[in-house]
This record gives sequence, C-alpha cells and structure tokens, in this order.
Amino acid sequence: MERTANIAGGQDTAARRRTITDSLQAAGIEYRLDEFSLPRFSGTNIVVDIPGKSSSKVFLLGAHYDRVSVGHGAVDNAASCAVLLQLLKEFKANPLNNFSIRGVFFDLEEAGLVGSQAYLASIRDKQMPADAVNLDIFGYGDTLFAAASSMEGPLAQALRRAAQENSLQLRLVEPAQYPASDHRPMIAAGVETLGLALIDGAEIDPILRRSAQAPRILTIIHTTEDTTDKIRGLDIEKAFPVLVRTIRGVDEN
Repeated sequence: MERTANIAGGQDTAARRRTITDSLQAAGIEYRLDEFSLPRFSGTNIVVDIPGKSSSKVFLLGAHYDRVSVGHGAVDNAASCAVLLQLLKEFKANPLNNFSIRGVFFDLEEAGLVGSQAYLASIRDKQMPADAVNLDIFGYGDTLFAAASSMEGPLAQALRRAAQENSLQLRLVEPAQYPASDHRPMIAAGVETLGLALIDGAEIDPILRRSAQAPRILTIIHTTEDTTDKIRGLDIEKAFPVLVRTIRGVDEN
C-alpha cells in the first residue's frame, strides 16, 4: 500500500518515474531509462533485466506507470507498478532456472499503448521474449480477470493451476473480449501473453457485455475517484502468490 501511495502521489509522469527508480535503487536492482521519440509522442520506459540461472529465454513482465490527468492513477496503474516492483524483488532473490526476467514500466499507455509499442519495435531485431505478463488495473478484487493469447497454451495452463492451488477465482477470456492495454502489442509481436487485472468478479460480466450500468471499476479509473483509498491491499496480497506461481510454473515446465 505504501509503495502504491508513493507512486500515485507523483504529480506528473516524471515524479512517478522517479518514485519507481528510487524503489529499484533501494532494492539494489539495476535499471535503464529507455527513451523513445515518435512523430507525435516522446516518452521514457523503465527497463530492468534480472538474469536467471540459465538465461537462454526472456520472460517479460510489464505495467504502465503513466496516468490520465484526473485522479491519482492509483488503481490505474500505480498498484500494478507496485506489484511489478515486488515481482522483480522476488526474482532477484530467487532467480528462475530457464528464463531471465525483463521488467518494463511502460510510459504513455494512456496515449494509445505508445510506450509498449515503441519498446517492442526497438527489440524487433533482437531477442523477443518467449512469454509475457502485463498487469493493468491490479488494485482490488476477488477475481483475476485475464486475457490469454493462447487459451490452452503453457502460460494460460500455468495460470489456471496457480489460481486453483491458491483458491483464487479466475476468469479467462479471449483477447478480443478484453479491454485494451499493453498486452495487445505483446500479442501482436507473437509473444505468448497474459493480460491480467484484479477486480471483483461481479464486475466482469457488465464489462464484457458493455452494460449500460457501468461496473464499479469504470466509475473509478480515468476519474477523480482513482485514489489510493480504492486499493485493497489484502486482495493484492492474496493474488500475488498466483502471479509468482504462474511464472515459476512456466519456468518448471
């Protein structure tokens, strides 16, 4: 909760970026600032590489750190950034066997997935990740709401097992049904990908049906209501082991 509040307390994108890089430095995690410039936009992604025991493949973990101009961007998307920071600490302390971890805090998601598209374009002729998980709207809830590029692929299967082992509800849908976020450029680049949110299960059907009565999450994000009091830390704590187990499940298999 404190890390989320610190990120959400940043008055602009640069301040949010400094909070994240300060947290990485405090954890002894090296990072680089990956600046990009396009005809209409320029921004800065934060990139972290954590070696595995054998680093022949890359597992990408992403979350965007920018926000819209109203609210504090706590649910969208400071909480996901705090979770990503915790995941990076986890895999620094206990590396994967067969993957290195690449964590990317994306800029300009709110401008149209610009930071993730720029990042993936920059590595097009280099080693593309084998798998990816993108976190967006990961701030409260009893259910993991997920989109999978391959519904029966190893990544989706690992998520199902991890959710079952940790008694957490899971709703897995095709990408076309799922709201837009940085998972889309990952899928478009041919990377096996999960887009993950943590919300209340009762909100999912109204989202999928585009109900006339907006679910609670859509009354929070992109409004003045997106503040840290909407975060439910205990929900995130329950969901966090599912993320870790999913990634380790892919690594083991």
